[in-house]
Amino acid sequence: MKTKAWICGIAAVATGSGSLAFAAPQTREDGSGIAIAIFLAFCALIVIGQLLPIFRTRKAEDEAAEVETVKAESEEDEQQVDR
Repeated sequence: MKTKAWICGIAAVATGSGSLAFAAPQTREDGSGIAIAIFLAFCALIVIGQLLPIFRTRKAEDEAAEVETVKAESEEDEQQVDR
């Protein structure tokens, strides 16, 4: 569920900030608009590629902590049953 929220948030930021490029009062006459858009898209891919491992590591740490919590709870339950 948290992953879905992250994806929606990132998509909202990406689409919201991308629309500002269309607010220019006039277009450039040298025709470089598409070249710049492609360059910026490539830069965005590089940035996302650098950020993905961070989110994967965080997700793995959260899952590991969740497993440890479940193990600790089951051990506590076993100790209480033994008493």
